[in-house]
Amino acid sequence: MSSDVLEYRLFSDFDLQDPFFDSLRKSYSGFDDWFNRKAAAGEKAYTVYEDSSIVAFLYLKEENDDDYSVVPILSGRRLKIGTFKVDFDHHSSIGKRLFAITMRTFAAGEYPYVYVTTFDAPHTQGLRHMFEQYGFERYGSKGEEEVWVKVRPAHIDHAVDVYKRYPFLDIQEDTRSIAFPLLSYGRKATFLPIYPLWHQRLFTSRLANESKTIIPDETRVNSIEKIYLTSISAVGVLRAGDVLLIYRTAPRGTVARYTAVVTAFCTVVEVKNIRDFKTFDEFKRYERGRSVFTEDELKNFYRTGKYPYILTFLENFSFHTPYPTRGQLLDAGLMNGEYPAGQLISSAQLRKIIELGGTGESFIID
Repeated sequence: MSSDVLEYRLFSDFDLQDPFFDSLRKSYSGFDDWFNRKAAAGEKAYTVYEDSSIVAFLYLKEENDDDYSVVPILSGRRLKIGTFKVDFDHHSSIGKRLFAITMRTFAAGEYPYVYVTTFDAPHTQGLRHMFEQYGFERYGSKGEEEVWVKVRPAHIDHAVDVYKRYPFLDIQEDTRSIAFPLLSYGRKATFLPIYPLWHQRLFTSRLANESKTIIPDETRVNSIEKIYLTSISAVGVLRAGDVLLIYRTAPRGTVARYTAVVTAFCTVVEVKNIRDFKTFDEFKRYERGRSVFTEDELKNFYRTGKYPYILTFLENFSFHTPYPTRGQLLDAGLMNGEYPAGQLISSAQLRKIIELGGTGESFIID
């Protein structure tokens, strides 16, 4: 397994003659001049290296002026995906990691919309498919390029699938519910406890804000979409659109009050039972390397049914350190003193947890 390095680097640090840029140079006339202007202006881009070679490149830019080169005209404050190149045949998970950075920048910056221009060509199909899956729509054209736009929603349309809503969340209260603290449309919010070892494997992507991070090119780590197998029976009643708070349990030998923490907000995509799959191969095709477990572990789980619930979810946003601790949540009345699995969390409690985490408010659509 190779290791890749994600960095946020100055344009001036790159070798413009690196073969990685050849296809961009062929597709865009004046690419070298554009690149040199960005270097002179001190601009930066996200890059991923593999064995000292560039394998992915992402440049994001805030714009405010009217752009008459686009039909219809683009106007107002917006985020532009200026350059996004990934070899999706070999590095699709790295591409999704960079896409996650883009979407979280879009939400955190409270931009009204984000857009990208792309050619309709064989080498762009993987990228275009991802944009469409996550809610980008064809807006117009810029010369020979297509312009795709994703708008920050004024409200969450729950008839639209959770991928297209990503990374935004609706945590409004369901005022019709009296007995239970449900969210709008009868959705639930609950904690998902994960042991530190599995948490580290599954949520390395939360370190994307760091300047240099060693990350394996594995879908389970880098992808927005993740799968977790568990024996927690409360998971079996979850449905698409339910909200998960990832609760990393205390490391062995430590006190949970101080070391068990909430690290991320996620959205349920679907829940399956391992017995829904007639054969292990069928189960493995569904899992597609998105879980934290090895193939041998998965074979054992399939044989024994030890962890019957298969939970697929999207990671909407993560907190930064210091994470809200179990002690803070207990003191604030945001959880009870029992094991958190299955505890329902109200809209008001979710908002207080976001306050404790110090980030995430811009991802919430009221």
